Amino acid sequence: MRRGFLWDGFDAGIAAALAGDPETARDHFERVLREDPLAPWMVDAQEKTRELHALAAEAARRVPGRRPAKASGEWMVPLGLTLLGAVVDH
Repeated sequence: MRRGFLWDGFDAGIAAALAGDPETARDHFERVLREDPLAPWMVDAQEKTRELHALAAEAARRVPGRRPAKASGEWMVPLGLTLLGAVVDH
C-alpha cells in the first residue's frame, strides 16, 4: 500500500476477507493501522479497521492453516455480512 492511501488498504482488507483470505486481510488492515492519523476521520477509520482486523483474526482461528474457500465455508457468509455491516454502520 502506498503511504497516504489509507482507503486502498482498507478496501483491499475487506475484499480479501470476503474472498476467504483472512491472513491477507489482516496484512492490509495492519498497513492501514501503521498510517499516521493526520485528521479526525483517519482516527475513526483506524478504529473501524481495528474491529475488522479482529474479525479477520477470528476467521483465521476458525479455519487454521486452511483458506475458507477450500474449507466448508460455514463462517464466510456471517463474516461477510458482519464486515459489510461494520462498514455501512460507520
